[in-house]
Amino acid sequence: MVAAASAVSGPDAASGYAERTARLVPGLSDLHRMVALLLAERVPEDGRVLVLGAGGGLELKAFRGAAALAPRRR
Repeated sequence: MVAAASAVSGPDAASGYAERTARLVPGLSDLHRMVALLLAERVPEDGRVLVLGAGGGLELKAFRGAAALAPRRR
């Protein structure tokens, strides 16, 4: 007997992860924006941040976009 694929392990799980997560987590983009602002204030320009997670990299995409818009420190 073969077990049915769950919602998180089926073949289409990865392809719809970003859209599904954004829909199911209220304020996700706002959370990413707040974290990006805190990182911009606290992490030196040559600093590194280790992101631990098991998601689809939505936060990395948000942080990369925020870093491109952030003013350079003097």
